[in-house]
Amino acid sequence: MIAVTHADREMIATAYHEAGHATVAVWLGLQLARVELTPDHPVHSGCCWEKVDDPHALCIAVELGDEKVIRPQIKILLAGWAAQQKSGFDDVPGGDSYDLEIALKVAMLMVGCTSKAEELLDQLRNDTRRLLDVPAVWAGVEALANELIREGTVWGERAHRILNEARPFRSHDAPPGPFTAGLQRAGTGW
Repeated sequence: MIAVTHADREMIATAYHEAGHATVAVWLGLQLARVELTPDHPVHSGCCWEKVDDPHALCIAVELGDEKVIRPQIKILLAGWAAQQKSGFDDVPGGDSYDLEIALKVAMLMVGCTSKAEELLDQLRNDTRRLLDVPAVWAGVEALANELIREGTVWGERAHRILNEARPFRSHDAPPGPFTAGLQRAGTGW
């Protein structure tokens, strides 16, 4: 039997966490710049970077209360912890408190009060968990997490290719509606 160290468990948990963010981002039609494990970083042990045309777009969307932009971003924030839980590594502390703090702040800006923001987060958390329960989506999380463990950094184009290869093309288990359309717009072939 191979012994798994605490450091190994942290790396695996972080890989699933970041793969969760990345996979949900792609399913929601966004482009990735890179996904990486950063074990030597003093604060974050991993990061998922979206490719954006305008780095201020999210701030503007929050100021304007644009739910079409904000809701997907909150789902992406919540996807890291949801993937870590689904993988069985929810006992390993990670970036979930930071992600949840940001998600709550953004939700509060959108709806105006704590109780409504928490209600919104519960709804989006459930949406995100349901998405991760789709076999094709979870296969993408696992494939990307494995690649992160092997390589440490996966650049955007490669991440999209891994996610595309992890699920059968136009599978019957693809979520209906905007997910599939968003993925086709994003050029992922999903």
